[in-house]
Amino acid sequence: MDEQALRRTLEDTGLAAWRYLEQVDSTNSEAARWLEAGAPDSCLVVADHQLAGRGRLGRRWHTPPDAALAMSLILKVSNENAVNRFENPAALQLLTGLGAVALTEVLEDLYGLQAQIKWPNDVLVDGRKIAGILVEAHWLGGWLNSVVIGIGVNIWKKSLPPSETLLFPAASLEDCLQSMLPDRLAVLRSLVVKLLAWLPRIATVEFLNTWETRLAWRGELVQVLQMAEAPGSSSIVQGRLTGLDVSGRLCLLSDAGNTILVEAGDLRLRPVG
Repeated sequence: MDEQALRRTLEDTGLAAWRYLEQVDSTNSEAARWLEAGAPDSCLVVADHQLAGRGRLGRRWHTPPDAALAMSLILKVSNENAVNRFENPAALQLLTGLGAVALTEVLEDLYGLQAQIKWPNDVLVDGRKIAGILVEAHWLGGWLNSVVIGIGVNIWKKSLPPSETLLFPAASLEDCLQSMLPDRLAVLRSLVVKLLAWLPRIATVEFLNTWETRLAWRGELVQVLQMAEAPGSSSIVQGRLTGLDVSGRLCLLSDAGNTILVEAGDLRLRPVG
């Protein structure tokens, strides 16, 4: 990734500052180090190659050189910005939704792709995972001090890990485009702009409705495999996916007509059949 081109790409996006690294362990880890050094609100970390990129629940996120988009947005908690609404850790899942909504809109605006959100943190195109979001909270004593929204997007085919290691079918943006090549910098710029534009509206009905309309398998029968704390134990919840509640929890309708609320955690969401 050319640093001068990156500088031009990120001009006038509303970022306070940004850092680019050719190689890093993880952009979220670099963002955490920057926070310890005093990073201001609305900073961005971008890397070409992650050696220890991670997804939800500590899973490895594959980011080889010159193949994917790896970025982390730093948001500080203050009375002057929207993040002060997220002192309840459970509400942090709304920020995962923020990343997913922003990216689905970018893929539609730039490439006409009808991307969907596999709740809570994946973005799909044609039923295959093209991106993942990892939101991490940073605390100062007992107070939420800041959050980091990490987003990884498979841009080129070489960004995909070996198929035998996948828990869910994956694709790259290159795979999904028929008549044009992806532009990693264009995706980056549009994504930053979308994230910062949606952030002040994240607690609104407008945001929730937008998120809901982009949910994969909405209106369909799904299963949620929930892993319990005890090793090897799990439970399966099944119902029709109806939408989200105001804090971003998944709503399922059981056969008995009861609403089941699912919290983000160690789970796997799949359609039935």
